[in-house]
Amino acid sequence: MVVQTTIRMPEELHQKLKAEAERRGLTLNALLIHVLWKWSRGQVG
Repeated sequence: MVVQTTIRMPEELHQKLKAEAERRGLTLNALLIHVLWKWSRGQVG
C-alpha cells in the first residue's frame, strides 16, 4: 500500500532537493523516499 502526504518546506530547500534529484536522474519523490528509507535505517545523521 502507498500513502500520499503533503509537506511544506521553504522554497530554497525545494529548489536544492529538486536540483539534487535531477543531478542523480531521479524524481524529487524518489530522492525523498531514498533519503527517508536511509534515515529510518539509521544510515543518515
